[in-house]
Amino acid sequence: MKGKSKSTGPHSQNSHFHGHVQQICRETGNSFDTVKMHLKTLALDRGYGFEVLPDGAVWPKSVADATSWEAAILIETAHQFAAEWNIVLVEE
Repeated sequence: MKGKSKSTGPHSQNSHFHGHVQQICRETGNSFDTVKMHLKTLALDRGYGFEVLPDGAVWPKSVADATSWEAAILIETAHQFAAEWNIVLVEE
């Protein structure tokens, strides 16, 4: 596992990522859970952590269990997704 544990709270990486998920939801009309899972799935190619189910299926790990390095991957994935779909993210 790369990186240290991340902080939580109003100015944390978790809040940053979840804020971007909410903004993407507003722009696309999709649910929070759908957008979050899609971004986590896209992040797998960048090195985001995962679990392997008994049938071999790969499932992105929970954001709650992500390291600071993995949280940064999620944030960058959200930035790229938004840029590709012309969604302006406001850094709150």
